Amino acid sequence: MQIAAQLGFLAFLTASLVIGVRLGLLARRTRELPETAMAVAFLCGGFLGYGSLVAVTVLGAAPPAWRHAIYLVSVVSMATAAAAVAVFTRRVFRPDARPAAVLVGAIGCALATGVVGSAALPPIEPGVRPTGAAAGLAFWGMTLGTGAAYLWAAAESGRYAGLLRRRRPLGLGDVRVESRLALWCVGEAAAGGISLLYAGARLLELDQRSAELSALSSLLVVASAAASWLAFFPPALYERWLVRQPSA
Repeated sequence: MQIAAQLGFLAFLTASLVIGVRLGLLARRTRELPETAMAVAFLCGGFLGYGSLVAVTVLGAAPPAWRHAIYLVSVVSMATAAAAVAVFTRRVFRPDARPAAVLVGAIGCALATGVVGSAALPPIEPGVRPTGAAAGLAFWGMTLGTGAAYLWAAAESGRYAGLLRRRRPLGLGDVRVESRLALWCVGEAAAGGISLLYAGARLLELDQRSAELSALSSLLVVASAAASWLAFFPPALYERWLVRQPSA
């Protein structure tokens, strides 16, 4: 299971870095908010945030004097990524909906609470679960904020993929766009599923450092990385296969 976790970790880091850089280059050309938001999400959350969090809390790779600072960098990075995902979702799917703006604000407040709680924690020790009020604020603020951001993105993209599927008989749908939206739904649902997984473990008072929980988390991480890669940069062979399907 440790090997599976390590492979999932490396796959997610690699995919996040490559997708983030490519989206950043695209945003540099287009100067558009959606591309910029997603470049920030992948680079800050998937690469910098997740990578430094695992390095400090799981691997213990950082020197003791640096652990808390690196941990805070990881928390701020992941909060920034989740906020960027929420902004992307509102801008792309519900740009004029006031409830969507309220939801973005609520997600931002939850993430800010998580950051404040994390800053108040004592120095992080690998494999040691922090306790106390600050630990509760840190865990639930980040878990609820990130979970809401990613699951909202999954719901909106899944809903729109379904709309395109229903338009196919009228000749109005595009199977390639539909596939990208469906894959984005899977990728974001997997990312949000990690938050649900650890929230459930916390509520049930399970060991959050267990090998079983780590393996499940790694599977979700790999699924998120693979689906996100296909959603943003599908190979030409894959798209040709899509358009040759009878349903297309």
